[in-house]
Amino acid sequence: MNVIRSLVALLFLAGAVFGQDTYSIRLARPVKAGERFKVSARAAVISKTVREVEKVPEENDEVNLACKVTGELTVVAVTAKGMASELVLKIENTETFNDGEQAEIFSSGDVIAVKKGTEENVVTVNGEDPDDEQSELIDVLMSVAGDDEATDDEAFGTDKKVKVGDEWTAHRDVLAHEMVRQDIRGLKPTDLTAYAKVLSTTTVNGEPALKVSCSMSFASQKARMQKLGEGLKADTVSAEVHSELDLPVNLESTATHARATTKFNIIAKGTIQDDEGQTVPVHITTDRRTAIDASETPIH
Repeated sequence: MNVIRSLVALLFLAGAVFGQDTYSIRLARPVKAGERFKVSARAAVISKTVREVEKVPEENDEVNLACKVTGELTVVAVTAKGMASELVLKIENTETFNDGEQAEIFSSGDVIAVKKGTEENVVTVNGEDPDDEQSELIDVLMSVAGDDEATDDEAFGTDKKVKVGDEWTAHRDVLAHEMVRQDIRGLKPTDLTAYAKVLSTTTVNGEPALKVSCSMSFASQKARMQKLGEGLKADTVSAEVHSELDLPVNLESTATHARATTKFNIIAKGTIQDDEGQTVPVHITTDRRTAIDASETPIH
């Protein structure tokens, strides 16, 4: 963390910067391999899947996990656009919870490595494959990108200078294309509601900053998902994604504070083979929600 600056100096700097009417926006701050950050994060995932098969008792699969983590994040590799494609997090302190009760999911000293893969990310905890609970939380805590993925600026950014209160429509064509990467196909740009807005001024790690929100949502009965399984077809797919980013006015600064929530719901129908080899109808509903509040401070 930076040394706490004097109140007078901070107020002078903030006043000088925020006296301007308009600002350039850069949502994605490029990083370089070898850069390190102090990280403090809280993350949670709640998921419920209900599987209904004719003449079979209803099956429920529920997940309710949360964690608090502090540690050191190292960028191992980046894409051509400067997004991290491989990360290593060394945990210093952590608290983890399963269904509201304290649990030993991560421990101090654990090393989590995440690398972008062709089909799925390669993830290890202390050199070993993570268990299911660890995988759920890592998926929320650590994000890596591929070379051809869109940046936040390509999806939500604007080339125009903006002021507090300004709102603009996101690039829905880019977002619809990115949904295909998530195995959600058949969405048109007009199916998406997506926008960004400058909410207020703030500070990040003592630096003058802007608070920017980015939101996207859709609900579609035309969306297709190839990875549901043989005999299953999506009936309805819906999602809501909302984030608030505290971004330094200095476009070269990589200090950030981000809060994000996601909601994803899918209703799928179809047929499967039962234990007797008979084809029977099946109905599956999945509701998944995640939340994260994380700050990253560069280590110089």
